[in-house]
Amino acid sequence: MFGPPAFMVDDVVHWGFDLVSPDQTFTVKDYQAFADAKIADILKRGKMPVVVGGTGLYIKALVDRPTFSSVAPNPELRAKFEAMTNQELIDAIGERDPDALASIDEDNRVRLIRALEIITTTGRPLHEERGHEPAMYNALHIGMDVSREELYARIDDRVAVMVAKGLVEEVRVLKEKYGCDSPAMTGIGYRQICEFFDGKVKLRDALARIKYDTHHYAKRQETWFKADNRIQWVRSSAEAVEAARTFIAQ
Repeated sequence: MFGPPAFMVDDVVHWGFDLVSPDQTFTVKDYQAFADAKIADILKRGKMPVVVGGTGLYIKALVDRPTFSSVAPNPELRAKFEAMTNQELIDAIGERDPDALASIDEDNRVRLIRALEIITTTGRPLHEERGHEPAMYNALHIGMDVSREELYARIDDRVAVMVAKGLVEEVRVLKEKYGCDSPAMTGIGYRQICEFFDGKVKLRDALARIKYDTHHYAKRQETWFKADNRIQWVRSSAEAVEAARTFIAQ
């Protein structure tokens, strides 16, 4: 179902890269199913799985086991919502289910459209479509406590490395094959370079926007994770290793 099995990074097997092509949708539910299967395989081989990432909703899906709406995609509704701006989507959700906005990233157009689709189809608040399955994992949550200044500097350095390794050419090739409206091309980095190729901005402005948007995204991630009292915040890799050893020994 999914792409290449794994590859090595610093002598550690990594899973979850290049799972689907850029024109395919990969939902939180898809991620949950993929991760469950890989974790089961890793544990069966007597190894310890480590889940790494910054998308809080995906980690929550794996650890806290929320159930997902059974409402099927409605092409007609989605076409209607696609014609709306993000602010119009936010206003429409707010009119019907104000509480839903607290759990939706207002910059994530895909999730705004999906939320409005569910609310419109069911006529009920979004939370009534959600439940929880029994937890499957006893997990240790570790977060790296980095100053905002250092975090932003790392982000800016990473953008420079991405450009040096061919980000602009990668987007050009993907744009020619899939267009800029495909699911993967809406992500940070791809979206801004698409605007450059469309003649909307200069390259230097597109790169500056990647940095700015990533800073903003990291700030939202920090807010999300700081609200999770299960996370042990550490300032170094050594602290993280020690926390993991203590957890495993229990």
